[in-house]
Amino acid sequence: MSLDDLLSAFDDQQNDQVGDESWKEIGGIPKFNHQELLALYAWGFDIPKALIEAILKLPPESLIRDLHLMLEDAQARYADYLEKDTAPDGTPLALSALSFPAHALFLLAELEATESLDFVLDFLSQDPELLDFWMGDLETIHLWPILFRLGKNDLPKLQKFVRNHSAGAFYRTLAINAVGQIAWHYSGRRGEVFSWFETFFEYYSSNSKDESEKELLGDAVSVVSNLRAVDLLDIIEALFNA
Repeated sequence: MSLDDLLSAFDDQQNDQVGDESWKEIGGIPKFNHQELLALYAWGFDIPKALIEAILKLPPESLIRDLHLMLEDAQARYADYLEKDTAPDGTPLALSALSFPAHALFLLAELEATESLDFVLDFLSQDPELLDFWMGDLETIHLWPILFRLGKNDLPKLQKFVRNHSAGAFYRTLAINAVGQIAWHYSGRRGEVFSWFETFFEYYSSNSKDESEKELLGDAVSVVSNLRAVDLLDIIEALFNA
């Protein structure tokens, strides 16, 4: 799924609008190399495509640094946003004010900034409550392409991520789905993918930590079942009989 798939249909008249400016009420916004990125604080997925296209034309090295900074901002000012969103005498923040971390992730994927994989995995390893606040309206189908694009040639890092028990189970399933998609898109890599899942199941046969990880394991079983990975049936059976 590309970035375009997530952008809603919009009226050309939006190009003359500035979006939701409630972000200006929360102090501490970082200083970016490219002021064009401020638009990402003002729009949800109804953002005019012209704005996205203009951002993607910026110098990639400095743009990627700015997108990293945006993910850092989502962590640094989470408490400030949460306070404003839940203030008893205020109005909850609009989705447009909460979409900038997702914008940053999708743009990194669109740029195929594979050098950002560590940064993205670190972000996805944050407290699940923080991630749900920013991206709770997005589903697996929207998010796995990020790790597919950034991590398809670095499966060991995705293996390490799915073993990170402090990361939310839902966010680890993104890596599960991304790795599964490699086998669909690159048939010559099916053996590599099956080996990755074998290692995953072997690890979790003795390292499943809590009830929430049943979702993670169930998702992995579903992925390999759809791939008809019959060679993994024995290890899956052993996992659930352990």
